[in-house]
Amino acid sequence: MKILFVNADGFYYNNSSTMQNMGIVYGLKEINVEVDLLTLEPQNETVGFDLAVQKVVEECIEHVYLIPLNSLYRKLNKEKKYVVENTGHENKKISYLKGIIRRFIKSLLVFDLRILNLHNVDKVKIDLDQYDMIISASDPKSTHCMTNRLVKKHHYRGRYIQYWGDPLYLDITRDKGILDSVCKVVEKKTLQLASKIVYATPFTLREQQKLYPKIASKMGYAHQAGLPVINCIDEKKSSQKEKIRLVYCGDYRKETRNIMPLYQTVCQLGKSYKLDIYGTSNFHLASTDNVIVHGQVSRKKADNAEQKADVLVCICNVQGSQIPGKIYYLTNYNKPIIVIVDGEYKEELKKYFNEMKRFIICENREADINEAIKRAQEARYNREFQSTQEFSPVFMVKNILSKNAEEEH
Repeated sequence: MKILFVNADGFYYNNSSTMQNMGIVYGLKEINVEVDLLTLEPQNETVGFDLAVQKVVEECIEHVYLIPLNSLYRKLNKEKKYVVENTGHENKKISYLKGIIRRFIKSLLVFDLRILNLHNVDKVKIDLDQYDMIISASDPKSTHCMTNRLVKKHHYRGRYIQYWGDPLYLDITRDKGILDSVCKVVEKKTLQLASKIVYATPFTLREQQKLYPKIASKMGYAHQAGLPVINCIDEKKSSQKEKIRLVYCGDYRKETRNIMPLYQTVCQLGKSYKLDIYGTSNFHLASTDNVIVHGQVSRKKADNAEQKADVLVCICNVQGSQIPGKIYYLTNYNKPIIVIVDGEYKEELKKYFNEMKRFIICENREADINEAIKRAQEARYNREFQSTQEFSPVFMVKNILSKNAEEEH
C-alpha cells in the first residue's frame, strides 16, 4: 500500500502536532506502508524549527513534496529581529507593529495563517493516482483545506481520511466572535469531502457528531500513540536519588491549562521535591527554590528532561473535549505519569484514563495533587509501567484506517 501523508508543518517543528504525526507515520511504517509527505516549505529561521524532530523524514518518508510559500506568509511568519543601528538592540516598535499586522490578518481568517499558501498547492507536481489513500492530519487545520484543494484539482477517487487533533469550531484556543457562524459552515464543508473523519478523543467525536449529524456516520476516533524512547538514562540509578524530580512539558496558557495548583503544591512540599516546567505561556511564572521555569526548549532538551525525571506530569484542559497528546506520548517511559484532570469533562476523563490502567489520576486541586505525587513516589520503585499495545503507533493507525466505527478498539 502507498499513502500520501499531508501536514502543513511536516516534521520540521517542535510542537505537539509533530509528535502526533510521528505516531501516525511510525505506525504506517510498522505495517509496511510506503509513505510520501506533502508539506509546506519549511522556514528554518522560525521559532520551533528543530533539526532533532526531522529524523522521522529520513526513517519513514520515501519522498517529500514541498508547497512553496506565499510571500506575505513568509514575511509574517519570519521571526526576525529588527536591530537598531549602532545599538545592537531590537527595534521593539517594528516588532510590535509586525505583531499587530499578524494578529489582524489572523482575525479575518477562519483557519491559521498557513491558509495564505492555499493556492500554491496548485504548483506542486504530483500524481495522485499512484496513491491508494491520502491521510491529512491537523494541526495546523489549514492542512485539510490544502488537501481538499489537491483532491478536487486531481479528481482523486481513492480513500481520503482526515485526522483532526483538535476540531475547528469547538477548539478552545479559537478566538470566539463574529466568525462563529462562518466557522461552522466552513468546517462542515471541509469535512464533507473526506471518506472518513477521525478525532483524537471519544469526547470530541461525540460533540462533532452532535454538531454535524448528517455526516456523523463517517466519523470515528483514534487516540494518539506513545513514541519510542531513545537513549534513555539508567532509571535504576535515577530511582536512588533522594530528591524526587517531577517534570511538566507543555504549554500552560491561562485560557487552556491551569498550572497553578501543581506549582503551589510542589513549592509547599519543600526541598525533597523538584519540579521542572518546560513550555510557553501568556503569563509570567517565577522560579522558586524547588520549581524551575524554563520556557520553551528544543525537542532534544525536553526529551532529556523527561528521561531524567522520576515522575512525569500532564495537565488536562480547563474546558472542552480535547485531551493533550502529551499524555499518550509519554507512555513508553518506564516511570509513573500523573494526569491532572480538569474542566467539565473531568469525571468522564477519570473513567476514561482509569480504564487504561497506566496513569495516576487526580483532580486539579492542591490536596489531590499532593496525594498523587506521594502515590507516584511509591510507584516509581515498582517499575511496572511498560507501555501496552493500546498505546502503540500500530494500534493508532489501525483505528485510523479501519472502515467503520465498529472495527475500532
